[in-house]
Amino acid sequence: MKVSQLNPVPVSKYYFDREGSNLIPRVSGCYVLCRSDGMIFYIGQAKNIHSRIKQHLNNPKKTRKTEYGTASVVFYLEYPKERLDALENTWIQSYKSAHCGKLPLLNKVDAPIGL
Repeated sequence: MKVSQLNPVPVSKYYFDREGSNLIPRVSGCYVLCRSDGMIFYIGQAKNIHSRIKQHLNNPKKTRKTEYGTASVVFYLEYPKERLDALENTWIQSYKSAHCGKLPLLNKVDAPIGL
């Protein structure tokens, strides 16, 4: 599944590297790690996307090369903190619907149930 198929579509885009992460603002929202062509590897949320992406860059499990390539881009959608669970759940359920119930490659657990 590609980023463009999510609803709502995350519109802000940065490279998933040290330089790109420095440009990401300190805002709350949901984000996607993906290949340059938009193929989704990971869906997440954060009260501070800037800090969370920095954490991912220090995690070899998120930066390693997979059988499908390497995450090289971050897309995010700024979103209110109190609605993050709902948006992340929506995106993950959309992904799972398109992939026979499977989570994105680098996700380990399902999203919390959004209300």
